[in-house]
Amino acid sequence: MGEERETKGKHLLLYGASLLVIFLSVAGCAAALNLQNKWQGHKRIDLAENLAGRGDYDQALNEDEAVIRLFPGDSPGDRALFHMGIILAHPENPKKNYKKAIESFQQLAGNFPGSALREEARVWTGVIKELIRYEEKVKELEGTVSAYKKQVHTMKEIDIGIEEKKREDLLRK
Repeated sequence: MGEERETKGKHLLLYGASLLVIFLSVAGCAAALNLQNKWQGHKRIDLAENLAGRGDYDQALNEDEAVIRLFPGDSPGDRALFHMGIILAHPENPKKNYKKAIESFQQLAGNFPGSALREEARVWTGVIKELIRYEEKVKELEGTVSAYKKQVHTMKEIDIGIEEKKREDLLRK
């Protein structure tokens, strides 16, 4: 009777240990898969940075967007959003779009509250908004300068007309 009981206890211990091994294996595989996915995400961002460095902004944005689809609320999605904002505001990008850049930075700040890039994204948002304000002011001033140039041109024509009239009057006398 004592042996039977001891055997059941051994089997129970064996079952428990087996379940623990299976659980740890599954958890380890899931963690390894997540780690591998994050590694691939970082590789895609590195590729996007290289593409942007070579001037291929469209393809760089495609890589960043792919990372964001894979990691919409987790790192490296924040890094991809930040990089998208930089590309969209890049002065050499022929398709630069300041409003979309601001949207990328604001999305980063909103969707990734714990991101180390959050504060930097907020600063970039402010800088781009200032830039937009200055560009609007420059356009306004260019319009004013253009109007003044027209006035000066008109005044010169009037002045030339007056001088010609004076000459004609002098010649008649």
